[in-house]
Amino acid sequence: MTAVDTAEIYYDPFDTEIDVDPHPLWKRLRDEAPLYYNERYDFYALTRFVDVLQASLEWQTYSSARGTVL
Repeated sequence: MTAVDTAEIYYDPFDTEIDVDPHPLWKRLRDEAPLYYNERYDFYALTRFVDVLQASLEWQTYSSARGTVL
């Protein structure tokens, strides 16, 4: 799995405007950036269920060592 160039997509978990209707952005992330990287907050987000499931099964590889809250 490799990160996709997401120059046109930006997800800010602190942007309350997204919370009003997050589904269009989430769909774009799933379709266009299944492994999303946010440079500003330095985090990766898996956006497809199967990838999240696989990562949760490989907990030694995929870590939330810095915590799950940004």
